[in-house]
Amino acid sequence: MGDIVPPVIAWIGIVASVIVGIYYGIKLVRPNYEGILALGGLLAILFEILIGCWLLLFGFIS
Repeated sequence: MGDIVPPVIAWIGIVASVIVGIYYGIKLVRPNYEGILALGGLLAILFEILIGCWLLLFGFIS
């Protein structure tokens, strides 16, 4: 179990999701807050590109 996606790629997705979730939680309390969205967004984009390439290249092999 867990052989489909490498742990590094999975952790990037988890960290990105947590950062974006924290950002939107803070945004509910302080509507003008713009702190960590860029970092979470960039990590989310990186995760999507990596997971897409990984599944395209290695998803058909296994």
